[in-house]
Amino acid sequence: MRLTDNDHHSLSSSPDSIAHAGPSSDHANGLSNGFTTKVATNGTTSNGVHPKNGKVVARVALPGTTLYDDTPIDREEYVRLVIQSLRDVGYIESAATLEAESGYVMEEPEVADFRQCIMDGSWTKAEAALMRLGVTNDDGLWRQLCLYHNSPSDSSAFSLYTDHHCNKSAFPRITTTILEVHSDEVWNMEWSHDGLLLATASKDKSAIIWRLSYDAELRTQWVPHLILKDHPYPVGCLAWSKDDSMLLTSAENLIKLWNTKTGICTRTLEIHKETVTALAWLPDSSGFISGGLDRNIVHWDVDGNMRDKWGETGIRITDLAITPDFSRLVSVGIQHISVGVVNEGITGRDVQSGDAAAAGAARARASENRLVIYDLTTKQIELRYTCGTSMPDAYHGNTQVSGKDDM
Repeated sequence: MRLTDNDHHSLSSSPDSIAHAGPSSDHANGLSNGFTTKVATNGTTSNGVHPKNGKVVARVALPGTTLYDDTPIDREEYVRLVIQSLRDVGYIESAATLEAESGYVMEEPEVADFRQCIMDGSWTKAEAALMRLGVTNDDGLWRQLCLYHNSPSDSSAFSLYTDHHCNKSAFPRITTTILEVHSDEVWNMEWSHDGLLLATASKDKSAIIWRLSYDAELRTQWVPHLILKDHPYPVGCLAWSKDDSMLLTSAENLIKLWNTKTGICTRTLEIHKETVTALAWLPDSSGFISGGLDRNIVHWDVDGNMRDKWGETGIRITDLAITPDFSRLVSVGIQHISVGVVNEGITGRDVQSGDAAAAGAARARASENRLVIYDLTTKQIELRYTCGTSMPDAYHGNTQVSGKDDM
């Protein structure tokens, strides 16, 4: 819609006042938030409009108190933050218009007086103004880290004005259920995405899918839904598909695909030469990626067909993850150095003279833990980091050579 000349004039600032970035306009000049100081404290005049440059801006009445129907964010809090942001970057008139339409007044005269005292360096007056606002020396503003974070049961208590802090008493710390079906150590567990199923992996060569149910008195209980026994070795890794219809398990160098509705093993994959230590589904659910101690990373489709196999990496992979934007693969593992490299340069003379420093340094390097980030499309190393060092080594455009990269 094209603005008329009158509209342009009504939206422009008055030549008598200059817009400045900050919490509000100069209260000392009789202005507060772009309006006269006679504005009612609820942000509207008696007829529901604000005077502005000789024209009026009608207040917009919206139903409800939240920003959207499906969010706990309070509309007033959100709008106030937007108004403050507009002022901070210098859009004073836009902030004033939004304030008039919403009816949310950002500063009462007392607050504007306190701010002006700070700007003028009048500290005695500022202290007196602060006391008039009801702030005492015992009050303080603290930024706290949420050490015991837990999703609040009452989403209406959520506020954009305060630093989030969960009470320690609300953090789950009481044992409510003990699951005792496995006959040996449990090595891994993972929740389904809907939170209704729990998969556990054990040294007893089985994986169990547990289901949440309720007894006659509506008490929660976990019962074995499916027991996946078709593993020749202890089960190490677990990974749910995005829709929870499939579960991946690993047993030594084997990967198994399971139907979580029937408990049937649909595929057994045997590409890795050593223990599979990591399984991760792709963000688009088109397949998954596996990594192992054999230094291999393999890309599979959703049916278990191999789509791509990377060359041997420089680390014995212990875990990996894919970024949600499908752009990078992050892997962690142990530095790989062949036995010949470890023993290289160590002579009988060194051993006889008691100088085993070279041997110790080489073996220490062989046990270094590494983090490596790859570009998922090109398989190029973007960053390499050795645990215990202060600075990472960044790579851009260096193609990894199979088994020969300097890692």
